[in-house]
Amino acid sequence: MKLWDYFRRKSRNPERMAEPPAGVEPGPGGFEFLLKGDVDLPESQFRDIALPGSPGVTEIEREGWTYYKVGDVECTFSIEEPGIQMTFDAKTTLADARAIAEQVLQRFRSSGRDVELVILDNTKVYRSS
Repeated sequence: MKLWDYFRRKSRNPERMAEPPAGVEPGPGGFEFLLKGDVDLPESQFRDIALPGSPGVTEIEREGWTYYKVGDVECTFSIEEPGIQMTFDAKTTLADARAIAEQVLQRFRSSGRDVELVILDNTKVYRSS
């Protein structure tokens, strides 16, 4: 439960969420973002709302996961308790990852959903003890 408390505590201070903590570098999987709020989508709407609006988004199946490629950037989506997690590959810059995450955020908001974008510091491990 403390992990969920962490996310709830962070969401009460939107200014802290606007930028990553100083010195945040990608972890082993790259940068990670969390879309929180009204993110429960029927499967039929996922592609239209949750994928970036960039032309040329391609879908790649690898090791049981679906990766989405926008230009040279690859990302995956996973549904987690607090929302939808977006993970970018380690070679992606924060600027590129953030631009794609912001596109997805705007698509959610354009569909009338109240959604917040959280930058996760995946260099830290949050324990429930």
